[in-house]
Amino acid sequence: GMNPMLMNGMVRPPGAPVAPPPPPPGAPEASKGSGGEPKILPGLKPGDWLCPACGQNCFASKFQCPRCGRNKRGDADDVYVSEHGRIHPDIQELCDEYYIETRHIEKLNELMKDRHDTWVEDLKKLKEIMEEARSPCGMLVVKMKEMEDGTFVAINRDKRMQHLKEKFKLDKIAETRLSDILARCSDEKKDEYYHDLERHFECSGKPSATAMLLMKKLANGEPLGPPGRPGPGSWLDRQKNGDRDDRGGGGGDRRGGDR
Repeated sequence: GMNPMLMNGMVRPPGAPVAPPPPPPGAPEASKGSGGEPKILPGLKPGDWLCPACGQNCFASKFQCPRCGRNKRGDADDVYVSEHGRIHPDIQELCDEYYIETRHIEKLNELMKDRHDTWVEDLKKLKEIMEEARSPCGMLVVKMKEMEDGTFVAINRDKRMQHLKEKFKLDKIAETRLSDILARCSDEKKDEYYHDLERHFECSGKPSATAMLLMKKLANGEPLGPPGRPGPGSWLDRQKNGDRDDRGGGGGDRRGGDR
């Protein structure tokens, strides 16, 4: 005879579709809000998303709805909606390029909401850093922590940094790393380091290389110490040679005039 459990609906017949589990008592149903946007159900874990087509609660690791197959980001004109709100297309594009985990995309999206004034510079800086990193995702986590601490700097607008860059023709790597470290220093330490860096660069024939050599001391908050003697081709060396040439030229004119 027929299995009584099958007759009572306790066992699913072979080949029968799996019905979605009923929602817990008192849980709100998935519904559309104003403008056709899906309402976000409470209780979603970080990274989970709600399918805008059928209302299925999908795990963060799934890029397609297991019930209806709809893509996580929807159609071409749709915007992926997470528990934290809309993911900005610029952020999604950046993170997709480096296969960033959904939970980190969520966090970056949230942090960038308050950084509209430096939006373009911040994302450009993140892209440059992640391109060079062995672990782009790990580097992004570090930089997001700096954003939370207020020490992340995409562009150092300090006039003293611009002065060093222009006076000593610092390359992009030296400028970027100096800016990152100095941004984390106290105002008093910044004054000390900007002063000492200029003294060291004045004596160096390769200021950008000197900056990289001083990086460890800067990162550890150590004093840079006195600079060495001016090297060939250094700023001080060029100033000295220029002064000597001027004096020599003037002396020759005077001697010629005496004759």
